[in-house]
Amino acid sequence: MDKLLQTLLRIENGETTLKAANPQDIARFQVEVVCLQYAYKQGLIKQPWFVTSMSREHPWQIEKVSMLKLTELGRRFLKIQRLRCNDSTTPTH
Repeated sequence: MDKLLQTLLRIENGETTLKAANPQDIARFQVEVVCLQYAYKQGLIKQPWFVTSMSREHPWQIEKVSMLKLTELGRRFLKIQRLRCNDSTTPTH
């Protein structure tokens, strides 16, 4: 859930394309891809573009995801998560 929230926050902050920074980051990026696929299926983001690899070694590996945009549901989801986070950190007297 934390990775999903981090990814959605990046989109909310203006990132429209996600990709691995270097070949060593490809495993971390594949986790983000799964989060994006889940977010799309849940209606939190609009249909993204998945760009697959042209390499013979990994022909179906997703190398880049672009056209990322939150839906209204996604924006409300982040707002609720922020409120929950603020409630859990607010001291009670």
